[in-house]
Amino acid sequence: MILNSYKQAIANLYNQRNDNYDQGDFHHKVAQLLINYVQIEPKQRVLDIATGTGLVAIEAAQKVGSDGFVIGVDLAELMLAKAQEKSQIMSLNNLEFIQADIEVLDLPKNSFDVILCCAAMVIFTDISTVLNRCYQLLQPGGKLGFNYWSETSFLEGIILAKIASKYNINFPHWHQKIGSEETCYKYLENIGFKEIKIYRDQLGSYVNLDTVKNKWEMIINFPVSNYNLFPFQQLSTDTLKQAEQDYYQELEKLATLKGVWNDIIALTVIAKK
Repeated sequence: MILNSYKQAIANLYNQRNDNYDQGDFHHKVAQLLINYVQIEPKQRVLDIATGTGLVAIEAAQKVGSDGFVIGVDLAELMLAKAQEKSQIMSLNNLEFIQADIEVLDLPKNSFDVILCCAAMVIFTDISTVLNRCYQLLQPGGKLGFNYWSETSFLEGIILAKIASKYNINFPHWHQKIGSEETCYKYLENIGFKEIKIYRDQLGSYVNLDTVKNKWEMIINFPVSNYNLFPFQQLSTDTLKQAEQDYYQELEKLATLKGVWNDIIALTVIAKK
């Protein structure tokens, strides 16, 4: 599998996170939201895109039963190894994990009852291509389910986007890729999807100021796009240090006795072909 520089950077990033990705309950909550809203049924054929450690795929496999099947696809080999390990422990024989790029993976059209993507749609460079591919792979009446984040979500990314302009860096907030609920709805409708529903769930909380400050290294090392993988890393050492201090100062302005409010609104989208 040959990946471009952006996709390889994404694979590398998530391979590095494979040991701690399942720690805590955040990713489990997001996966459960998607599973609950899509309402998977026995005997269904399910494709889970960007399956990661298999949080969604494993539960889907349990729901479809022995007469259904689930395929989980991801770029990150070590994330998939973790998913495979979990599925083997649970003796799930109706679940297959494939290391592949969903944009080029050869799968038959009209072959899935349900296609899922948990909190990863914004990572794709061309969301329109992925959504069109989902439409082709679904059988008539099949369901697409994915979740993404509102444009007000994840404080650290919003602050980073805010200070970027000071350094002439183009750093759009990641969650602008899909946009508002209205934009997402029109996006799917133009492709041909129908019975589109978008659910909102607030997962935000007050967090310790130091906790958000400590995310600086993580967010400047998160791949941004094909054209500009790590824009802040182009700064000189001294300028990058100043940018880091700007990041801290912006966070400190938001601190309260409860901590810093980190808004996280999950938007879960369900649509039919």
